[in-house]
Amino acid sequence: MSAPAKQGQVFRNTLILVGAQLLGTPLTIVLNAAMGRYLGAERLGDVYLASTLMGFGFLFVEWGQGGVLPAAVAQNRSRAGVLLGSSLAWRFWMSIIVSVLLVLGCRVFGYTASFQLILAIVGGQWLLMMLSNAIQEMVRGFERTDVSALGKLGAQILAVLFVIPALVMGGSVVQVLLVQVATQAAMLVWVWRARRRVGELDVTFDWQETKALVRSGHAFLAFNFAMALQGNVDAIFLSKLSTSEVMGWHSAAQRLSGTLNIPASALVASLYPTLARLLVEDMDAFRETARQALRGTTLLAVPLALCCAIYRDVGIALYGKEGYGPAGQNLLILSGLLFLVYFSMPLGTTVIAAGRQRAWAIAQASCVLVSFGLDPFLIPYFQKAYGNGGLGVCVGAVTSEVFMVTVALFLVPKGVVDHTVAKVAGKAALSGAVMVGVAYLLHTITPFVAAPIALAAYFGVLWLVGGIDPKQIEAVKSKLGSRFKRAK
Repeated sequence: MSAPAKQGQVFRNTLILVGAQLLGTPLTIVLNAAMGRYLGAERLGDVYLASTLMGFGFLFVEWGQGGVLPAAVAQNRSRAGVLLGSSLAWRFWMSIIVSVLLVLGCRVFGYTASFQLILAIVGGQWLLMMLSNAIQEMVRGFERTDVSALGKLGAQILAVLFVIPALVMGGSVVQVLLVQVATQAAMLVWVWRARRRVGELDVTFDWQETKALVRSGHAFLAFNFAMALQGNVDAIFLSKLSTSEVMGWHSAAQRLSGTLNIPASALVASLYPTLARLLVEDMDAFRETARQALRGTTLLAVPLALCCAIYRDVGIALYGKEGYGPAGQNLLILSGLLFLVYFSMPLGTTVIAAGRQRAWAIAQASCVLVSFGLDPFLIPYFQKAYGNGGLGVCVGAVTSEVFMVTVALFLVPKGVVDHTVAKVAGKAALSGAVMVGVAYLLHTITPFVAAPIALAAYFGVLWLVGGIDPKQIEAVKSKLGSRFKRAK
C-alpha cells in the first residue's frame, strides 16, 4: 500500500469516528446538562469524584492494553481471537478486585455511605465499559473504526432515551446511575455481536497470551497511571480544600471542554494502529502520516479553543447559569488547555507508536509533581479570592500541558515536525485573528448567531490563504458520496 493510501486510510477512519461523534456530541451535551440541572452541583460533584477515582483504579484493569491490543492485532491478525479472549478474562476478574478495594478504601478514609454506593455503581459501569473497549480495540487492530463509532453513538442515544426520562421523573443519583449501567450492558451485547465484522474469530483464553499482554502493557500503564494520578490528585485536593459545589462547577466545565476534544480523540484512535504498523514497514510513511495528522489538529485547535473562551456562556446556560455561573471562569482557563491538547495528543501518540513509551510516561509523571506542588497553594488562593478553587486546578493543568507539549517536541522522531507544520500554524493564527475580530464586532447579538458566523470567517480566511487541502475536501465528498450510494 502506498504512503498516500495509508494516510487516506487514517483519514477515512478518522472521518468515520468524527462523523459519529459529531452526531453524538449534541446528545452528550444535553445529557450532561440534564444531569447537572436535575442532580444539582453537589451530586454532580460526587459523581465526578467517583468517576475520577474509579477511572484511576481501572487503569490496573486495562493495564495498558488499550495501546498493546490494537498494535498486536495490527501486526498479526491471525492471533486476534486469542488476544481478545485473554484480554477479556483479565479485565473481568481485575474489575471485581479493583472495585471492591476502592469501595473499602473510601470507607477507611471516611467517605459517606451514600458516596460509597455511588462509587460501587460506577464500578459496575466501568466493568462493562472495559469489556466493550477490549472488543473495540481488537477491531481497531484491523484498522477499522466503524464498530467504535457506532458503539459510542449507540451508547449516547440509549443514555438520552433512558437516563433523561429518569432524571425528569425525579430519579435519585443512584437510580440514574443504575440506568446508565443498564445502557452500558446493552451496548456491550451489541459490540460483542459486531465483532464479526472483521471475520469469524475463535475467541479463546490463553494464560501465556495474558501474561504477554501484561508484560507489553506496563509502559502504557505507567503513562496512563501518571496521567490519571494527576486527575485524582486534583480531585482529592479539590474535595478537601473546597466544596462539593465547586467540584460540580469544575465537573461541568470539564465536560463542556471535553466535548471539544472529540476530533482530536477520534484522530488518535485512528492514528495509533496505523503508525504501529508503519513503524516496522515504512518509516517515511510513518513520518508523513504523523505530520499530516499534526497539520490537521493544528487547524482545529485555534477555532475550538477560541469558541471555548469567547462563547463559554452558551455552554453554561445549558447547565443553568444560576447554579453553574462560576464554571465560566473555569472554561476560560480550560480553553488554553484545549488548545495545547490538540498538539500533545497527536505528538504523544506518535511518540508512543515510535516505541518511546517509557520516556513519555516519565514526562507525564512529572506533571503529577506539578499538581502536588501547585494544588495546595492555588486551590486555597482561588477559593478565597474568587470563591472557586477549581480555577487553581485549571491553572495547574495548563502549566502541566505546556510542559508535555515541550517534551513531546523533543521526543517525536526527527522529520515529523517540519516547516509545513509551521506554515499551517501561521495560517491558522491569521484566520484565528480574523475570527476574534468578527466575534468582537458581533458581540451585541446572540452567540447562537454570532458563533457560526465567526467560525465561517475562520474557515473562509483559511481557505483563501491555502490552509485547507482541496484533496482532503474531495476525500470527504467521495467518502460521503459512497456512503450515500450504499444507503440507497
